[in-house]
Formats: sequence, C-alpha cells, structure tokens
Amino acid sequence: MNQPISLSDEMNQYMSKGTCPRCGVVILSPEYIRQHDAAMRAAVLSNWSKGPILRSIVPMLATDALTPAGAIVARSRGDELQCLTCQKSWNFYRTSNLNPAQRFTSQYGTPGIAGYKRQAFGQPAVPNYTAAFRGLSTPAATTINVAGYRLKSIKDEQQIEAVLRTEKKTYPNNSKGRVTPKVSLTDSVTRSVTIESNSVKASGGQAGIQILGFAAIQGQIQQQLSQRNAVQTQQTLTFSEEIQVEVPPHSTIELTITWKLIWLKGTAILGPLVGLARVEVPYFVPHRLTFDWSTRDVPLTKQRNK
Repeated sequence: MNQPISLSDEMNQYMSKGTCPRCGVVILSPEYIRQHDAAMRAAVLSNWSKGPILRSIVPMLATDALTPAGAIVARSRGDELQCLTCQKSWNFYRTSNLNPAQRFTSQYGTPGIAGYKRQAFGQPAVPNYTAAFRGLSTPAATTINVAGYRLKSIKDEQQIEAVLRTEKKTYPNNSKGRVTPKVSLTDSVTRSVTIESNSVKASGGQAGIQILGFAAIQGQIQQQLSQRNAVQTQQTLTFSEEIQVEVPPHSTIELTITWKLIWLKGTAILGPLVGLARVEVPYFVPHRLTFDWSTRDVPLTKQRNK
C-alpha cells in the first residue's frame, strides 16, 4: 500500500490495446477503450485500495469496466484477469508492488483452500489454487467480441441466379400478313453489398458461440467488401436490350419475360489485427441482370372474350 501502483506490462497492453497479452485476441474494441479509459483506471485504483486480503477474495465473477458484459475476459483472482479464448491469466500489477503475502497469494492462491502441491522433496505442502478449483474453472469461451475485427479474406465465392419477376405482354395482329414488332426491354437494380448479419458464425463450424459487437463493424465490413468488388455508393446496375417477336395473321401472341439477377455470393472471413480467432459472415453483391423470354399463341376464344 505504501508503494505507488505500477501496472504489469501485460495489464498495460490490455488497457491500451484491448488485446490479450497471451494470445493476442481482441477483447476490447478501440472505441470501448477510448470511452472507458477513465473507468478502467478507476477500477484498477478501486481494486488496489481494497488491500491484499480483500483483493484475494474478490469473486471470480466480478464485473466492472475491466471485464464488461459479453467480453471474452473474466476475473480469475482478485489481482488477475483471464482470457476466455486461451484460458491464460495475467496480473494487474508488477511483482515489485506486492508484499510477500501478496506474492504468495499471486503464486499459490488464497491460503486455506483445499488442494496442495509440494515445492521440493521434504518441503511442507502449500495451497494449490489450480488443484482446488479443478472442475470449477471458467468454462471455455462461449462468446466472441468482434468489435475490433476487420476483413481478412474471402472464401466460397460463386455466382448464383435468382428470379426477380415475370412480365407478360400480348401482341394482336388483325391483318392478313405477319408482323414482327420490336420490344424494348429495360431494367435496373441498385448495386450494393448485402451482409447477412444474423448468420455470423465462428470460423471452423464451432457451434454454441455467441457473436457480439458485429453491429459496430458492419458498416466498415460493407465498405471493405464494396471496395473489393468495385461497388460505388448508389451505383445502379442497368440492362437494356431489344427483341423481335413474330405474330402470324389474325392471331395474338403472348410474350413472357422472366427477369433474373446473377448474384455474387461469398463468405467474408473476419479476424482481429493480432490473433487467430475468426468469424464468417455471408454476403451478396448484384453482379449482372439478364432475362429469358418465350411466346405462345393465345387461343381465338380467349381473344373474342377480351
């Protein structure tokens, strides 16, 4: 308590970059760090002010600015944080800040907990925190916070065809000769990247993982995908063509036009600046407009009823 607080290098990295100092996975987004810098430092000061005894019994589920809800991090002990991705921990403070009792607690856990390990043959047993809580440790990560992720790569890119709509037009011919009217076909769609945000999943098909923070980066990912596919803001994809249909004498031809849109479908792989954690999100980009057309004779009885 008489020494000034000196954070460990690992804690400084966590509070300044938001990444796990062990595996590098992004835990806190840059935006969160900017907004909660003062709150995180206040949490560190508050933790230090409790003194060594109270700090040693801080509940493992304690939540404050250092461990926000949904983040893949938790308190493993009063003076430690644990990454829920790699399951490794780091201390708040430099070892030089801790008195002998604190160093003992930092190394072995709180005295009085069942479970022991021996330092060397013939030495008395000391409490073994890990053994005491085996089976009660923090479970494997069930959430991934992607607030700091960016586009890493693309996979499974392919073209798929979808019907937009069907149009029908009739062309009567009451003359004695054949007629071949020209038909102009024009259509357009807005070309923009569509992301299936409700289909974001952990890379590798791992089930049961909840994805957090995607709303914060969705616009950024759409912009990166737009740049990759040369999609400009408010860009329109237009198609125009002219066809001819032949109508026999004293008959009516029905023209059916089926408009189709060719989509470019792929999966965007998102990941942190540093680390191996990845998530996948499907996306679609309008690629090309096309159409099919066909004709048929309209029965004479149908013409008379019109």
